[in-house]
Amino acid sequence: LVEENKDLHYLLDSATDSFKSITMAINCLVYDDNYKLDLDKKRKNLLKAIDKYTIDKLEIYGFIKKAEELSKTYGISKGIQNEISKLSKRLELDI
Repeated sequence: LVEENKDLHYLLDSATDSFKSITMAINCLVYDDNYKLDLDKKRKNLLKAIDKYTIDKLEIYGFIKKAEELSKTYGISKGIQNEISKLSKRLELDI
């Protein structure tokens, strides 16, 4: 039972890291000069709502440190950067 609990905790921690990374990347579309989109208020509010929703859920489920990190920063995680690199190699995209 203890081993199963460790496995579940690892999976939950990994899943919340993924949500945090995805939301940080989405925030780049709003705040980062290299990725920022020219969005109207409605679309910008949608992206901001995704950020707030993720932070709220992380806090509710006890991932306070992750919620605090997300509320203070945005960026591209190593995992998402790896996916960008794979795409650029396959599709010869500019990054």
